[in-house]
This record gives sequence, structure tokens and C-alpha cells, in this order.
Amino acid sequence: MIIKPPEAPDTLINDIFAYIESEAAKEPARGYVGASSIGHECELYLWLKFRHPEKAAPRKAKLILAANDGHSSEDIAAAYLRQMPGIELTTLNTDRKQHGFSRLDGQYKGHLDGIIKGIPQAPVTPHIWENKSCNEKKFNDLQNKIEKYGSKAALEQWNYQYYCQAVVNMHHFEINRHYMTVWLAGNRDLITLRTEANPGLAEQLKNKADRVRKYEVPPFGISTNASFYKCKKEFCEFAEKCPSIHPELKGLYV
Repeated sequence: MIIKPPEAPDTLINDIFAYIESEAAKEPARGYVGASSIGHECELYLWLKFRHPEKAAPRKAKLILAANDGHSSEDIAAAYLRQMPGIELTTLNTDRKQHGFSRLDGQYKGHLDGIIKGIPQAPVTPHIWENKSCNEKKFNDLQNKIEKYGSKAALEQWNYQYYCQAVVNMHHFEINRHYMTVWLAGNRDLITLRTEANPGLAEQLKNKADRVRKYEVPPFGISTNASFYKCKKEFCEFAEKCPSIHPELKGLYV
């Protein structure tokens, strides 16, 4: 009988992950309520992210890598789109900066991937363009939502935060259509969907951002129950410092 000797673990993996996490920790806090998160159902989460981002748990390497995959997917998607006949895609404004808006004294901001024109369903209509990347489970769920609700209603049913981001960006850029490219992670498959403007909701979300930025003390969270799944650390970066879940920590936010 041959006994295989134990192999030494590759510590380089841990070193790489530690480096990724340490570099991410150096990134400056946003300092504003973002359009990408304004659809989050917990105003306490939004307030903590705006006023006390330092209370968030450090991001783990695998989540950072997933986000990086999304960023690289955006570049790849833009390159493909620009090769398509009739497509006009701008990802930078006249100042060579990312398209964005700023409201409420600079404390409510949003940025978008681009503005696209020439898509087959509406060739002369400009659309806000956003690109997303997701795992196979979420990708298949989106396909099911499109089959059930139709392309224009699917985004709201699939990911409400993405829907709110789309609505807000359309409103502030005065563009009434939104076009999203959604890639299976690694750019292995593609779904597209269009969404229509919802100015009423956009105004509600602006009011929500105004409310969040003005809170002097923590607002109520969505739950006071540490067992509630959305309030567990797997789902909320503020779970361990949440004053709704841990009322003894309220003194941290006075």
C-alpha cells in the first residue's frame, strides 16, 4: 500500500487574498447616498453606509473578486457593443469622466455605465446603458422572470435595487428608456432587457435619500431580530454593529 505524504498548503493563495482585502480597505468612503443602493429596503443600512461606513465589516476577497469580475465584464460588453453595426455607445461625458449626476448638495449621486443608441427594438431612442454580471442561479432566475413578466417588467421583479438604480438614472438624465446587458459570470452567456421610466418612483427615492442624509440619530432598521436572515452578517455588512439588532451599541452613533 502506497501512502501519499501530506502536501504543504499553498500559502500564496492566502497571501493574495490578504493583499486583495488590504487594498480594498484603503479605498475612500463614498460620502454620499448612492443611486446604486437607494433601493435598499433598510434606511438604517443606507444611513450607516452614508454616515458611518467605518462600521462596516471588511470586505472578503471572494466578494471583491466577484465585483472585479463585474467591472471587467463591463469593459468586455462595451467593446462588443461598439462592434455592432448601428450601435452608438458613450461611456464618458465631454469631460472624459464617467456619466453621473449629483443632487442634494452633492450628498446624493449616481453614476452609469453609458448611454446607448441604435438597439434593434428602438433604433432612434437613446437608452441608459447598465451592465451586470451574476452567477448561474441568478442568471437563470432572470430568464424565468423575463418569460413570466416580459422584458420590460422583469428587472423590477428580478432585482429591485437594480430597478431603482435604473429608474433614478433615467429620471436625472431625462432619458425614458433603460437597456441592461446581464452576463453569466465570466462572460459565458448574455441576457438583455429594457425598462421604462418611472418618474414618480424616482422622486420618492430622491426624497428617501434626502431623509436618510438628514437623520441625526439612527433610523429604525428593518428588524430587531438577529435571526432575521437579511440582518445576518452574510447579507449585511453592518450586522455586527447594527444599533437595531444590538441596541447596546446605540452609544456609538450619538
